[in-house]
Amino acid sequence: MKFYYPEFLFGLLLIAIPVIIHLFNFRKFKKVYFSNTSFLKDIQQQTSSRRNIKERLILLSRILAITFLVLAFAKPYVPEENTFSASQNHLLSIYIDNSYSMEAVNQDGRLLDEAKRKAKEIVATYGLTDKFQLLSNDFNGSQNRLLDKEAFLEALDAIEISARTYDYQQVLNQQERFFNTNNGYQKHAYLVSDFQQQGNLQLQKDSTAKYHLIKLKANSLPNVAVDSVWFISPLHRPQSKEQLVVRVKNYSDKSLADVSLTLKINNQIKAIGKVAIAPRESSLDTLTFSGLNNGWQKGELRVKDYPMVFDDALFFAFQVKKELPITIINQMIEANAIASAFETDSFFKVQSIGESQINYSDLKQQHLIVLHNLKRVSEGLSQQMITYLKNGGNLSVFLPLEADLTSYTNFLKAAGANYPVRYQKDSVMAASLNLKHPVFENVFENIPQQIDLPKTSGYYQLSNVTKTNKQNLMEVDAGLPLLQAYQLGKGNLYLSAITLDPKVSNFTNHGLFLPLLFKMALLKRQEQTLFYILGMQETALINDVDLATSEVLTLKSAKQEIIPELRNNQAGTVIFFADQVKAQGFYDLYKKDKLIAVLAFNQSRKESDLSYASDADLNNSFGKNTEIIEAGTSSIANQIKEVKLGASLWKLCIILVLIFLALEMLLIKYFKIQANKTAIN
Repeated sequence: MKFYYPEFLFGLLLIAIPVIIHLFNFRKFKKVYFSNTSFLKDIQQQTSSRRNIKERLILLSRILAITFLVLAFAKPYVPEENTFSASQNHLLSIYIDNSYSMEAVNQDGRLLDEAKRKAKEIVATYGLTDKFQLLSNDFNGSQNRLLDKEAFLEALDAIEISARTYDYQQVLNQQERFFNTNNGYQKHAYLVSDFQQQGNLQLQKDSTAKYHLIKLKANSLPNVAVDSVWFISPLHRPQSKEQLVVRVKNYSDKSLADVSLTLKINNQIKAIGKVAIAPRESSLDTLTFSGLNNGWQKGELRVKDYPMVFDDALFFAFQVKKELPITIINQMIEANAIASAFETDSFFKVQSIGESQINYSDLKQQHLIVLHNLKRVSEGLSQQMITYLKNGGNLSVFLPLEADLTSYTNFLKAAGANYPVRYQKDSVMAASLNLKHPVFENVFENIPQQIDLPKTSGYYQLSNVTKTNKQNLMEVDAGLPLLQAYQLGKGNLYLSAITLDPKVSNFTNHGLFLPLLFKMALLKRQEQTLFYILGMQETALINDVDLATSEVLTLKSAKQEIIPELRNNQAGTVIFFADQVKAQGFYDLYKKDKLIAVLAFNQSRKESDLSYASDADLNNSFGKNTEIIEAGTSSIANQIKEVKLGASLWKLCIILVLIFLALEMLLIKYFKIQANKTAIN
């Protein structure tokens, strides 16, 4: 057994006080004259004996009480195996959680500032020859260096709130890699954090290191965050009505009414709203606005919430297109009903070409490609169309009367769709529409019971091989499909069993034809993500950008300029920004002086939930060889020193002090000095 404060052992000299009192406790006697003293002598001997026993027991209890009280102040401990070793240098990896949740406050101020103070206390308990690693959510290369005390404290002061967040396992992996590259030390890993809940995890950690969790506690705070936004329609036209769906989440245990929403587009307020949110639930609202010009738009949705404000705004960017490119690939370049339909709206930029005129590099920019009356689909065109579909394109296929079924079969099979088996010369009329499909959304104001639908004197009978990703848009009573839609990769394929020859069908003259074509073009999926999450997404996909060998793209914000790594693939140009983007907001992507795109970045909402892991959760997750230290109870340095030294016995000493004091009181009160009764005649 050893002592944490051995100087207090001088207090054992206090034992002399009850001993002196016992030795000099002279009793005064009163003379009583009695004629016969023979009986009194025996009574006196018995009473004196009992008094001696009582006084010695009281003295012993007082001595033991003083002894254990002094020992309690000296803090005895039993050294444990593999704990503090004065002969071996220590290697400490100290992780400071600098995520946004550390902006919460308690009675000592901001949690991040408290974490820094605790880290300084930790360092102060170790020697000059010990080495340190300072780890934060930045995870940069400079954090893999060995630091002495002075360098550590200097780096510690420079830590600020970071947008990046990592789970416990990622932090432990970083610490283990650091330990593995620095041998010959006694290893200690410290994690200073508020320890937000991360689920029931079973963490893997270095079995040769001692882990210490410094748990910071924040005041209970309600928090509301803008969780996400998305448009009902992914395509945006100038001056058209826009509908933005917003999701706001209440992370508190109280219901919230009238949470204010403000939508700004290019710093102009476009819509406001209010939502009510139940405890720990999300609420959806739809904001409607219009009046946008063509070009890139910078949107900001904001709620009012205090003091946690980092998640009060969500930034998003989208493009309002001046026109929509559409390509019609024909057997022969001639006037056709499809081109005439699209030319009724100047928003559609239509080019009608033959197969020999295809510029394959331009295909990925088209919102809709129509294969119209092609007798056969070449192998090269087939491969290009399949790639176009996988990358999010819209493709419509209208077969001619004399189609090469073999080429169409090969193409559609490879794409994952049904294919024409034979041409059937039967007169049929469409009997039903799949009104739940998006192509029919807002096509009808009122749906009549006896609706007039297209009819034809011939159609292609389609195979029934593909079933999972297929929907019949228009069919005959017997379930015979006349128009089908497929979701293939990221794109949509529309396959018509009816030819567009006016001699065979009235489809091109029917009122359904034009809105169907428009919807096929407009339903192309969103080309660019509305926003990216810092620390979670490290790449962005934009439309293909042609660059010379020495050319670069520049990503600019008001405070930062980045030259990202680029890589072209079949889907477009991939931008790698990794951890270069430090702050949320808008970043303009330039090719020299030309604006290519606008990217919006937001903080992760993982930090929005201010629910914290309990000690039981942490013990279950971190397992053995882990100590949890409450930061607010007493000096962190003293607690760490106790943990390093071994099993502390001061609490046991306090218990024994109380026991012996209680024993003393019982002896005084209940140990009676009474002589045996003797008859005197």
